[in-house]
Amino acid sequence: MKPGAIHLDMAVVIQSFEGGRALVPLLTDLGYEYRGENGIPLRHYFVQGSPRRTHHLHMLEQDSAELMRHLRFRDILLDSPSTAARYSKFKAAIAAESGGTRDLYQSRKVSFIDEVRRLRSEAQ
Repeated sequence: MKPGAIHLDMAVVIQSFEGGRALVPLLTDLGYEYRGENGIPLRHYFVQGSPRRTHHLHMLEQDSAELMRHLRFRDILLDSPSTAARYSKFKAAIAAESGGTRDLYQSRKVSFIDEVRRLRSEAQ
């Protein structure tokens, strides 16, 4: 990810992973690139924008652990503007540090998210 890049992350809730397959051609016709599960089981993952990604779309089963994980982190950010601001600054810094290496950016971002979740659960 490039410094200053802005993209939209979206989660689409589906009843079943298999049922979600029917939506793949519809989304690719709209210009989304299908990436399969892309490292997360039972997720249909799409990106849009080239050469700079502008959209990330995650199709996840309702009540799945992965959907709940996404929503819990979203709720943490909504409940804590200071955490949301720290996350935004952190992402900009690691984007600059990673030099466009997506895997490095992702692994650093995940470590921040996991730490925020851990601290939140300890506080409760």
